Amino acid sequence: MIEGTVEREADRVRITANLVQAFPEKHLWAESYDRDLRSILDLESEVARTIADQIKITVTPEERRRLAVSQTVDPEAHELYLKGAFYNNKWTKEGFEKGIEYFNRALERDPRNARAYAELAVAYGGLGIYGDMKGYPRQKAASLKALEIDDTLGDAHTTLAWAKFTLDWDAAGAEEEFRRAIQLNRGDARAHSWYGTFLALRGRVEDSLREVKSARQLDPLSLANTSTAAFRTYYYARQYDNAIEVCREALDLDANFLPAHRRLVQAYEGKGELGKAVDEQRRIAALAGEGSRMVRDVELLRRAYAEKGARGYWLQKLKLFKADAHGINLINTAKVYARLGKKDESFRWLDIAFKDHIPYLIWDVPASPDLDALRSDPRYLGLLRRLVPRSD
Repeated sequence: MIEGTVEREADRVRITANLVQAFPEKHLWAESYDRDLRSILDLESEVARTIADQIKITVTPEERRRLAVSQTVDPEAHELYLKGAFYNNKWTKEGFEKGIEYFNRALERDPRNARAYAELAVAYGGLGIYGDMKGYPRQKAASLKALEIDDTLGDAHTTLAWAKFTLDWDAAGAEEEFRRAIQLNRGDARAHSWYGTFLALRGRVEDSLREVKSARQLDPLSLANTSTAAFRTYYYARQYDNAIEVCREALDLDANFLPAHRRLVQAYEGKGELGKAVDEQRRIAALAGEGSRMVRDVELLRRAYAEKGARGYWLQKLKLFKADAHGINLINTAKVYARLGKKDESFRWLDIAFKDHIPYLIWDVPASPDLDALRSDPRYLGLLRRLVPRSD
């Protein structure tokens, strides 16, 4: 086990590291390092090399090259980067917008900061999740810029993988990038998490569970890197109770973690427990605030369900999706028509989404339970082959 401390005072940083054998317990090595903050990455590499030597790890030539890279850091740019990463991890639209502000400020001070570009790519992709379709081209551009500066940066390969999948509909290319990211840094929880989500969306449940397990072991307290991926895996496996449990665990850590509330709505809808789905949407509306349009929309949904049951619920959702011009709602509309048994209408909306190259289509067509009613129709297989020509 490695334990230690990091202390900072002005532009100086001190790291104390201890290497301990767990069983039988034995202290193996200790060292303190006092450096200028500008050489923090060199210090990180020095500590890693020393510990690897102490425990006789076989370090590959590529890993040695990475550890030997010398890079100075602008302390203010680094702090701006860390603040941006903090807001990214909130996984809200406002958080991503705030993160982008910090990353751009960091890049103004340090234009060769590959890590800032990689996190900027995360933020742009996050805005894409919230309906901004310009987010994915920007995510791809920021990822490529990061790799232009440092092609050994795993985070940049991870974000490029997601852009290739979502924007380009290039599943094979995305998988290559995910594998490259993990090869470069096997301890990167985000890489395992995003790869696990990708595999779930492709319908490869067992492979997805393996990656999600790795992510949770590496970073059990990261809601962004664990709960979202685990939910996708269980939801796409139609294991709704497990999906609900994952969301509840996340909310035990942070009751205001918005993605977990949104996922709970999906899980309850999947189980047909629409009353609980309404209750969860009311909690989301409460988080949005009294002036939010969501408060009104949820009240309309509650009334529709109370008066007309499940059919009333879905018909009201249909109205809400059609009233919102976001591209993702083309697909949401198709999903509701599928639930209502109106296959022709569902395929019509999916075809529109395909012709408009709505990025989110690749998330749902291969394996989403929301489209199960369409899978026996020959038109479904035709759409899948057009969307993912090399579909497995």
